[in-house]
Amino acid sequence: MSPVPKIFLKHLNNLEPNAQFTFSPPRLKSSSGATYYAKIGTTSEHAQYVAEAESLKALDTAAPGLVPKVLASELFTQDDEESKLGTGRPYFLSEYKDLRSLSSASATILGQRLAKEVHSYKSTRGFGFHVPTYCGPTRMENGWYTSWDKCYDALIAGLLSHLTSSRYSALHTKGEQVRKRYISLIPNPKRVVESHPYLFRVIPKLLDPDRLVIQPVIIHGDLWVRMSKLGDNLNSHIYQSGNTGEDPNGRPVIYDPSSMFAHNEFE
Repeated sequence: MSPVPKIFLKHLNNLEPNAQFTFSPPRLKSSSGATYYAKIGTTSEHAQYVAEAESLKALDTAAPGLVPKVLASELFTQDDEESKLGTGRPYFLSEYKDLRSLSSASATILGQRLAKEVHSYKSTRGFGFHVPTYCGPTRMENGWYTSWDKCYDALIAGLLSHLTSSRYSALHTKGEQVRKRYISLIPNPKRVVESHPYLFRVIPKLLDPDRLVIQPVIIHGDLWVRMSKLGDNLNSHIYQSGNTGEDPNGRPVIYDPSSMFAHNEFE
């Protein structure tokens, strides 16, 4: 067992004033029987902690109970006080979900909740997200965009910007070709491109907002699972690893998101 950091006790004592707590990272257990998930990062991990917390909050608003509820996530100083200067180490406190692999039944419920709740929760600000997020180690800068084609183009540009090594030069070139204009058949291409700099790129052509009705809905952004078949029953599967699971009552749970408001099929 480890000592319970004071920054967690401050929040836990507000939740359970008369409880005693023990800490075996990342599980923090209460004498009431409740369990919490608690972790502390390095100063360089602040952005990742913010990304995870804000993504979980958005998903919890869209589909309560589908993700662990965030209870506290800020910066703290060396004397275990909340930082008011925007410096310090990040901490994260949430519900603890005791998970096992998804069953076929809970996977079905998960699909329904994603379609009916998560992918029905729309943004009022457009496409994107208010903070950068992380898909694995890859930082997604995000921001806000008025249409999905512009948002998607910015995402591709951001990913390509990481491919600076010569070993990725062919992939980088191909990616830029997808983003940029095909102008060989355009009369007076220089004048047309200068006056309509976005009109002839491939991504807008495929995702034309005047032709397609695409709503900005919240997505998990990094959802994955590995499926295994059980015996000879074609309809019986177990879904292992990934960032999904089911609780002891068979309810699906997702976690570790990289959320944004996007085309629902971007999930």
